[in-house]
Amino acid sequence: MACEFSVFLNAGRPPEAAEIGMEALERIEWLEKVLSVYLPESELSQLNRLAVNQSRTISTDVAELMKPTDLADLTMGPADAKVTIVEYAS
Repeated sequence: MACEFSVFLNAGRPPEAAEIGMEALERIEWLEKVLSVYLPESELSQLNRLAVNQSRTISTDVAELMKPTDLADLTMGPADAKVTIVEYAS
């Protein structure tokens, strides 16, 4: 997804922090493999490439990731991503 990710942890707090950090990075790696438009084998790249000419079934994981989410509610306010369709008059 052309992004750099970092996980910052307080040493030894909690004791399993390193394991949790590794799990987070593994999850990000999985998301990259599924959603990256830069990797031709990713599910999203395949969908973009094939869906123009044929219908395609997506995995349950991708369907779940694509569901609309109100980030403002999930983050109690700080994050609020909006998608807006812009129409231009001709």
